Amino acid sequence: MATQTIDMPTAKLDMDNVPTMLDDALRATAAKSSRSPKETLEAMRSGDCATCDAVRYRLAETLAEYLAMVDHGVKAVYLYEPEYATGADSAVTERPSLSPGISMIVWSDRKSAALSAVVASLNARLAEEAEHLTCPKANALCWTLDAQIVDDQQVQSNSGYGALINSLYVRPLELWHR
Repeated sequence: MATQTIDMPTAKLDMDNVPTMLDDALRATAAKSSRSPKETLEAMRSGDCATCDAVRYRLAETLAEYLAMVDHGVKAVYLYEPEYATGADSAVTERPSLSPGISMIVWSDRKSAALSAVVASLNARLAEEAEHLTCPKANALCWTLDAQIVDDQQVQSNSGYGALINSLYVRPLELWHR
């Protein structure tokens, strides 16, 4: 596979880092749960949604740092659960759900086509790399990256996804900040 790169004003993004990010997330999750990476992978493939969630969380932390590295306009990155952000009072269903596996809010000083392209490229490469992690419960969204980019104006005016950052009811989890 040819290396795919995107020129950014501050850095060059190499999509060949995605497999390493995924492997590092798997290893970190294994170490935290006192299992081997092989046992962790087997748990994921057998349908252990909690293990998949833990790996996705570790991966989200790495992706947040990476987004901040390639675009110095990124101020903070948050992880949130779309099911809770809707304000609906219904119960959240077990996975597989109809929400992306990794839902982020990327707070940047400005929205840019370049940052959106980076997110889209990361999502596409992640989908390719995560194919071997699927289980009988999985759907196409389990390893989808959905990163909503918000700017200062949205955060200050509490509009769109920017409203979630300071929400009293659905506060997202901060993964990284400058």
